[in-house]
Amino acid sequence: MATNFHFRLERVLRWRAVELSVEEAKLKRHLDHCARLDSALLLVKKEISGLPARLISLSGIKGSDLNALASYAARLAKERAKIEQRRGEAQRELQSQIEVHRKAKQRSRLLEELRGRKQAEWTTQHNRELESLAQESYLARWEELAREV
Repeated sequence: MATNFHFRLERVLRWRAVELSVEEAKLKRHLDHCARLDSALLLVKKEISGLPARLISLSGIKGSDLNALASYAARLAKERAKIEQRRGEAQRELQSQIEVHRKAKQRSRLLEELRGRKQAEWTTQHNRELESLAQESYLARWEELAREV
């Protein structure tokens, strides 16, 4: 009679847990990267939206000031476009990583469920064996008592 439960796929289950934690770490990195890009995009958009107020606040505007402001606005527009492109790429990578993470989580969960079922089966069988042993022991004592009488 086995005294301890042993799951044959325990090493695979541990490997799946490690795989899941690696995928979770990758997912977190992707989320952080998207958040940083969102923050950078927000700053650039804020700067662009503040340009008209800067123009109004200038006194004695010269042509060179307007040229500098126009150059700055063009540079900010290019920066915004670049960040938006990187954000799109990061979003696609994030969606891909979400799917990889989901599959890793599913594989891990399925093995954990299998382990739980196998442990429940083992416990049931173990309890039956203990019950049978207890019954045999009880009957053996009765037979011994009956022979003594």
